[in-house]
Amino acid sequence: MLPKDSIELLTYTGKLSDSIFKSQLNDSIKVSYFFGHKSLIQPDLDYLYRFPFKKGKKYSVSQSFNGKVSHNSEKSKYAIDFQLDVGEPVYAARGGTIVKVIDWFTKQGGKELINAGNRIIILHSDGTLGFYVHLDYQGSFVKEGDRVAKGQKIGRSGLTGYTNGPHLHFVVRKENDIAIPIFFKGYAGKKLKQGKRYKVID
Repeated sequence: MLPKDSIELLTYTGKLSDSIFKSQLNDSIKVSYFFGHKSLIQPDLDYLYRFPFKKGKKYSVSQSFNGKVSHNSEKSKYAIDFQLDVGEPVYAARGGTIVKVIDWFTKQGGKELINAGNRIIILHSDGTLGFYVHLDYQGSFVKEGDRVAKGQKIGRSGLTGYTNGPHLHFVVRKENDIAIPIFFKGYAGKKLKQGKRYKVID
């Protein structure tokens, strides 16, 4: 009997060797998943996020909403790239529960590494998910299941995955990995501008 958090995707009986079976399986099946369900997600579009970096210093935005470089798909059109150097602390822009931590990747490069960026994903009270991406190798200070508060230090910025330079990629998504517009304290209703520097406002 399968545990409640599992699903049986395939049952196989036969005499094929492991190598043949694995080859056929890899060529014919691709499995993917999304966090959250539409019926449980009600995005609070009025929520004002905290900038995900340390207080007392200004950081520039290298790419904002609908950025031409890579923020042009349904899952990234409302993402923001903050120019943090490798090793700089990353803070929770909104409180919630850690639902995913990936911190074992070491490489950076082109699109072939689009899924190889270290990340932390936080589930918010309205069902949306905050993604903190391109973190450092072993650069997470939290683990899955932890509850974190807004402004809590959660990790270190890095240079992993699909990127040509160190930065923090931050985006909030609803069901099916669809990005939603977000705004920050002190800048309600205002899109952050590429090239402009911002600081945390209490």
